[in-house]
Amino acid sequence: MRSYRRTPAPPLSEFVELLWLYEGYSQPHEKERLLPDGSMELVINLHEDQTRLYDSQDTAKVTTLPGAIVVGAHSEFFVIDTAGQHSVAGVHFKPGGAFPFFDPPASELHNRLVSLDDLWGALAAQLRERLLEAPTPQAKLRILEETLLAQAARRLHRHPAVAFALGEFHGLPQTRSIADVTAQIGLSAKRFIQLFSGEVGLTPKLFLPRAPLSKGVAPGRPRASGPVGGGRGRRRLFRPSPFHPRLPRLFGTQSIHLYRPTHRTSQPCAPNRIASIFYNTNQPRS
Repeated sequence: MRSYRRTPAPPLSEFVELLWLYEGYSQPHEKERLLPDGSMELVINLHEDQTRLYDSQDTAKVTTLPGAIVVGAHSEFFVIDTAGQHSVAGVHFKPGGAFPFFDPPASELHNRLVSLDDLWGALAAQLRERLLEAPTPQAKLRILEETLLAQAARRLHRHPAVAFALGEFHGLPQTRSIADVTAQIGLSAKRFIQLFSGEVGLTPKLFLPRAPLSKGVAPGRPRASGPVGGGRGRRRLFRPSPFHPRLPRLFGTQSIHLYRPTHRTSQPCAPNRIASIFYNTNQPRS
C-alpha cells in the first residue's frame, strides 16, 4: 500500500487536518466498522465510481452512493467494505472544520453519508475527473487543496464561541463540563447548542465523548476502524472508557475487547486507520 499525506497551508490548516491519498489498500476481511471521532470527511473513490454502505444491523443490506461522498459527523459506527478502498483520496476535517465548504449546516449531515453531487453539483464529478487525470499523488493532493480554497470563498472563520468550546473540550476533557464552558461563553445553552451543532455536526453532549485525544494520536489516522465480527483487541484512539454507556452502540453487538490487531508494521497506515488494523478472522475475503 502506498500512502500520501499533505498538510494544507493557512488558512485551510485551521479547518483541515490533512489531505490524504492511498493506493493499493487491501485487507483479508470484507467489511469494516468505522467509529465516530467527532469530525467529518470528504472521500473520493478513484478505483470505482461508487461507495457501498452497509446496514449496521444487517450487513446483507447495502446502499450504493456515487464515488464522491461527504461523511457527516457520526455518533454511532457505520459499515463499509474494504474492496471499495483500493484507491481513495480525501480530506479529513478538524472537528467543526467542514462547515465553510458545504451549504447545509453540519447538523443536517449528522450520522449520514451524502453524495458530493448533492452538495457541490457538477463540481463533484469534475473534481473526481481531475484527480483521475492528475499525473502524480502530489498533484492530486494539490487539486484537493485548491478546490477547497475555491469552495470556501470568504467563509474561513469560526464563530468565537464554537472555537473556544472546541479548544476547551480538546484540552481538558476530564475536568471541564459543558456547563462550565457554556458559562464562560456568555450565551444561553440553547443558542450555544445551535451554533455548535451547526458547525460541528454534533451537539456538545454527543461530541465530548468523541473528541480526539489531544496527545498520542498519530497524524493521518482520524478514525479508528474495526472488522465486522469477532477477534480480540485493544482500545486505541478512542476517548470513552470500556464502561462508557454508549460503547455498545458505537461498536455494535461486539465488545471492543473482542477486537484484536492483525500485526505491527513499520509501513505508514492508511489514513482513517489506526496503527493496528482490526479484523475478524472468521470473515476472510473470499
